[in-house]
Amino acid sequence: GQSSINCAKRTTPVWAGRAGAVKTLSGLVPGLKKAEFHPRFPEREHFGKMITQLCATVRADIHLVDGVLAMEGDGPGGGTPRPCGLLFASEDPYMTDLALCRAMGFAPMATPVLKAANEMGLCPEAVDEALLLGEEEAKRPVPGFVLPRSYTGPMEFSSRAPGPLLPI
Repeated sequence: GQSSINCAKRTTPVWAGRAGAVKTLSGLVPGLKKAEFHPRFPEREHFGKMITQLCATVRADIHLVDGVLAMEGDGPGGGTPRPCGLLFASEDPYMTDLALCRAMGFAPMATPVLKAANEMGLCPEAVDEALLLGEEEAKRPVPGFVLPRSYTGPMEFSSRAPGPLLPI
């Protein structure tokens, strides 16, 4: 059979808090349909559930997150490139993202996607340290990583909506 690979860039999008293996699967939604999802799911909880359900539907064999040159701050448009020299990989997208959260200083259950995945029984609350492989220096969290302002604040999409908002 064929294998599939999900490859993400380590970023901090304002509207999702953090992007990784699970969130990047939203790239499978074609064209402008993807932009429509943001205003349709303006609540963190609903957005996280939608992305988690997409990930549960579309399965990849391995998940890679490129953190060699990451983004910190209010991405993707206002983020700042940050050399981190890290690469994350797992057969489980949630484990990949839990390790990513650990490295970036995010509390995993404060991100809408991992919180929804945890509530759906798809991932634990934190990465199992025993599962982390690689150089000891790479296992430590990146010091001073700048989180997006939306990490604890509200998500707001109305100024970025693609045309008039229609009732759902």
